[in-house]
Amino acid sequence: MGVQGDRRLRQHLGDPLAAPRLSASAWLNRGTLHWKFGRFEQAIADWGEVIHIADAEPIQKFRALEARGQVLEELGRWRLAADDYEAMTAYSSIDEAYRSELRQLVVDLRRRATT
Repeated sequence: MGVQGDRRLRQHLGDPLAAPRLSASAWLNRGTLHWKFGRFEQAIADWGEVIHIADAEPIQKFRALEARGQVLEELGRWRLAADDYEAMTAYSSIDEAYRSELRQLVVDLRRRATT
């Protein structure tokens, strides 16, 4: 692991506030790996874990919502994808043009889900 890795590991283990962030990162990464190997249900579940970690950083939750929404959309689960995209619009740090694009996507997916 090396000296630098050992130091970082000790910092995370010694700091209880760092553990949720590390955990959220691990869930995000694992979800991405599941997605790359075509294990979509596992990826969706892993990203859901990130969303429910109370102390996860907002960007981690945002990325989990975005990734999960994209997979749900690909799987034809439009209502659930729309829910994730709509949740993304609540984040104040996103670009207004992207927020507008997400809102339109939510409308389109909800319409698709009812037909």
